[in-house]
Amino acid sequence: MFASELWHGKAESRYAIGQSIRFNDNDSAYLSKTWSGAGDKQKFTFSFWVKRGNITSRQILLSFRQDVPLEFEADDTLRVFLFGTTALNTNRVFRDPAAFYHIVLSVDSTQSTSSERVRLYVNGQRETSFSASSYPSQNASANIYTSSLENYIGRIVNGSNYFDGYMAEIHFLDGISYGPEFFGETTSEGIWIPKEYTGSYGTNGYKIDGRDSADLGDDESGNGNDFSTSGLAAHDQVSDSPTTSWCVMNPLLNNGCTYTNGNLEVAPPNNTSTHRLILATQGILPSDTNKYYWEITYLNPDNTSNSVNMLGIGELDSGVNPATSALNQSGGYALGYNTSTSNLYSSSVWTANGTPTWSGGFTAGAVYGVAYDGSAKRLYFYENNTVLNSGNHFATYIGSSPLGPGASLYFSPSSSKLIFNMGNNGFTYTPPTGYVALNTTNLGS
Repeated sequence: MFASELWHGKAESRYAIGQSIRFNDNDSAYLSKTWSGAGDKQKFTFSFWVKRGNITSRQILLSFRQDVPLEFEADDTLRVFLFGTTALNTNRVFRDPAAFYHIVLSVDSTQSTSSERVRLYVNGQRETSFSASSYPSQNASANIYTSSLENYIGRIVNGSNYFDGYMAEIHFLDGISYGPEFFGETTSEGIWIPKEYTGSYGTNGYKIDGRDSADLGDDESGNGNDFSTSGLAAHDQVSDSPTTSWCVMNPLLNNGCTYTNGNLEVAPPNNTSTHRLILATQGILPSDTNKYYWEITYLNPDNTSNSVNMLGIGELDSGVNPATSALNQSGGYALGYNTSTSNLYSSSVWTANGTPTWSGGFTAGAVYGVAYDGSAKRLYFYENNTVLNSGNHFATYIGSSPLGPGASLYFSPSSSKLIFNMGNNGFTYTPPTGYVALNTTNLGS
């Protein structure tokens, strides 16, 4: 489940990136610019950090009118389309929803060795295994500036195929061909982390980092090459970044649900009479003594006799089938509702604190806070900032698996969307004293 190197704790970082831009393909989000003149067509570098949202669909990262230098294919490989053809198509797939990938595309068609004319790097390592590769002739010009001079980030020019996920620290160097060592470095633990770029950008170069929520396309390179935004708003500046990766929900579970808004909103298939288990990408280890808090909002809850819906916490490595299992079957404890069964649901790895109570029945738009005290292994719930069960903990965890935010839905309409707030845009309510968000800086610290 966890491909992220940062899952077990925080990595050292010398250069901090404070935010990313969230692209939600349902909002048709992208950045665009029409250049006043062509830049260098033989030498250029594109460097950025990306964390994926939706997968298994074609998604454009960088495009011009003819060439599409970088895109994710529907099979989750990376494709470089330059000089009018597929220059590179990786064999490796990129499906990790928990971590940021650092991608660098370095082009220099003046090189005497053909394979050095187009180079692709991920997390500091050069990609060398391709299902297709084609290198340009020496001194060839890429089709990146045609008569219309359009340049898009997050969408194909004159089309769709929107990117879904997060982008941070977007650099484009015009007339300069650099490798990843200019943008990243390896820690003593062997983890690739950001490094501040201090070089020049060239005439059509730019740096977009989303630091200004009112102007997400602002160029910070000093060139003034600002991009226009479409489908993006101030709330799409989020704290999720390569320095601190925040918890999201895991779209790899194959539970039939639809994930949107950076994997923080989840909708079930419509009125399906099987449980749909929803779990997070980052886990609280049993040895972790921190206190963690997150929020879940349930839009349009049905609360009918047919539905069995649960919100709370679950074990992330239980191995149950996400397409047929409820949260309490995945080592979970949850607020729930069913007219003929219960309002609280628990697995055997939780010991109840006496006879905890909750009235049951979810309220549309209500914010349900979940607070887990890792030092005492105790679990608390809140509803619209009011602590439940008279302020007492509901249960104590006695298991030995990583825990994280979770939910499950049974026979719910697709409008019964769950919104998970991990705090990367601020919580709706102030967490209880001493409780922190789930992210790679706090986990294991």
